[in-house]
Amino acid sequence: MKKLKTYLLTIAVFYSANILAAEQGWTGPHHIKLVDSATTSKNNALISLEGYSNSTCSSNRIFLAIADDQKFNQLFSMMLGAFHAGKKVDFYLPNSSDCTSTRLAVIK
Repeated sequence: MKKLKTYLLTIAVFYSANILAAEQGWTGPHHIKLVDSATTSKNNALISLEGYSNSTCSSNRIFLAIADDQKFNQLFSMMLGAFHAGKKVDFYLPNSSDCTSTRLAVIK
């Protein structure tokens, strides 16, 4: 748990909305509208963001897919914490045509 707190604090300190907005591939800050973890395989989830629109994404959903169990659990916990706290998140989409993310940041 201490590692998770340290990880979350590190993310909060080093990433701000201004820095992330300048980088290509980020969705921009949005509130999470829906988290669907009932997908067909382990370590993935579908996420819908309020106000997010991308014509290449199915139903404007982002697919969070991470093979490493620990990293997936950390990011999923961050995402759920942001959802319950009403914080905005910013997902990184390295290839905007497939809407798969392996990184996210929580925005203050």
